[in-house]
Amino acid sequence: MKWDRDSARADLETLMRQQHGSGEVDEAAIECSLDELREFLEADLVDVPVDLEFKRNLRDKLWDLVQTRNRQRGSGDSS
Repeated sequence: MKWDRDSARADLETLMRQQHGSGEVDEAAIECSLDELREFLEADLVDVPVDLEFKRNLRDKLWDLVQTRNRQRGSGDSS
């Protein structure tokens, strides 16, 4: 699956409009400048090979984190 840069930008703009109620961007509401955001998005143009071992390990760690949080919430709801 390839990252769709235009779609990501549209999603970000939609989210910001929903939060602010207008098309104007409140720079104080985000922690990065537009130049930093552009630099971040430019990284999507670089083809980097996928490290399958890293991806599998990350997926497993995230799944463990989700399961741990669910167990904590389940035990906290009974009080």
